[in-house]
Amino acid sequence: MQKALSSYICHLSAQRLPHLVGIVPTESKATDQLAAQWKEFAGDLAVISYDDEHALRFMTSMHKLGLEAPESYLIVGHNDTEASRFSDPPLSTLCQDFEYIGRWLLKNAMALSRGAVDQDEGSMPQKLIVRGTCGGRGRITEELQKELPELQFVEE
Repeated sequence: MQKALSSYICHLSAQRLPHLVGIVPTESKATDQLAAQWKEFAGDLAVISYDDEHALRFMTSMHKLGLEAPESYLIVGHNDTEASRFSDPPLSTLCQDFEYIGRWLLKNAMALSRGAVDQDEGSMPQKLIVRGTCGGRGRITEELQKELPELQFVEE
């Protein structure tokens, strides 16, 4: 997480894009406090969450303040948990390809048993499941897909 967060902040800083970072423990009081701090950015706030659970807690905290995704803020979770499909609205999420991960773990384990190493030298494919919270439903163009070839978009 530290590496991903650092890379993200470096990229935003290099592009001179404004950004906020809010790291909170998994308790509703801390998430409520963060939502209250960020309420002033309603209408101009996009949240990329560490995981779906944090995203869903943040959505609940924002709802307590009378704010709704995607009208007041945009939010994307991570890991595609079952709860993300049933939130209101359903949570957009970035998910890992566990089949890909498992296949390469098995290949490398078999290679290690022969005294060799077999690891993928590319990057793991990423899939963004576009649901109701990110404001992207119906807006993913071919041009955007060409700009981000490492990301597979799936609308649900």
